[in-house]
Amino acid sequence: MIDNLSGRQLGARAEVKFANHGSDIEETDDEEIVAPSVDVPASTRSTKCKKNYSWVERDLEAQNLEFPDPGFQEYRDLSPIKLFELFFDDEMINFLIKETSRI
Repeated sequence: MIDNLSGRQLGARAEVKFANHGSDIEETDDEEIVAPSVDVPASTRSTKCKKNYSWVERDLEAQNLEFPDPGFQEYRDLSPIKLFELFFDDEMINFLIKETSRI
């Protein structure tokens, strides 16, 4: 299965073997032809760029991030069940049932 090979397998050394399976040959022993190993040229191999990181001994600069006021007032009077229903509607419950019932 060539379609399922990983990049590491595709870039590895390869050995090719050919077997002679002629239809009009009545011999019982198949003659095996072995090709020499083939190296993949370095230019076709994928090369990963290594990032060089260096540690810096200093404090992080504080950033002034302004967060919006949390608007919890509309949820304050909701019951726990109503809050739950905000996140888990009928579609989500049916999806959970379907996925947990799979074999």
